[in-house]
Amino acid sequence: MTQYTIVNQPNLATGQPEDISVILSNLQAIQTILNGNVDDSNVNANAAIDPAKLKGYPANAARFLRGDGLWSVPAGYGTTLPASPADGQEYVLVDNVANPTYQWRLRYNTASSSPYKWEYVGGCPWFATAYSGTWQQFSGSSNWVGASPSLAVPRAGDYWIDWGAQFACTAVGITVQLATYAAGAVAGLAVALMPTQVINNIMSASYFQRINGMAQGTTLQPGCWASGTISQLANLSCRIWPARVS
Repeated sequence: MTQYTIVNQPNLATGQPEDISVILSNLQAIQTILNGNVDDSNVNANAAIDPAKLKGYPANAARFLRGDGLWSVPAGYGTTLPASPADGQEYVLVDNVANPTYQWRLRYNTASSSPYKWEYVGGCPWFATAYSGTWQQFSGSSNWVGASPSLAVPRAGDYWIDWGAQFACTAVGITVQLATYAAGAVAGLAVALMPTQVINNIMSASYFQRINGMAQGTTLQPGCWASGTISQLANLSCRIWPARVS
């Protein structure tokens, strides 16, 4: 607590000889408090100080003072990220404001060494299904094929993909591999299933991978490969969301 108390008050009484040193000591005591030592104890509880006098006061009812002394920027919502974001600014990126298929909440990190400074902090991934209750042949004599569905990523960046399906082969000893198909080619690591032991034995499998350095507009989708000529999948589901984007 920093409070001012009169220095040598008896020497300032009427009729006492004037001593300039006493006056100087009092002025110095006042100076010490005013120059950086005013604290909560110096302010009247009913002072009703106008908050507009606070540094950086935004005059915006949607913003509030954060614990680090900065005024929060309310999260925006739309199909395009802000062109000149502030550090810590958040934004919800969607593909359609009226009926979005994904809602990605991103926070801008100025300190990031990556060119993708909008970092994913939560939200709803893009999700789609295909071949519900229907078997779809996908093998092509050892060629990788892209299995629907697919998403053209809206921003350059690093993305997570999580997909799964049921598989069946018409011969024993068939090896099936799962991967990510990006712009018509395999991206990331591939995961192999055990070779089939029984004809038309149904297997369920899933694939989870981070795919880095995707250019804006790159199409991401599940990718399949089989060593046999007749392999099938059904009941496919897929989720895609960003790790960080530009």
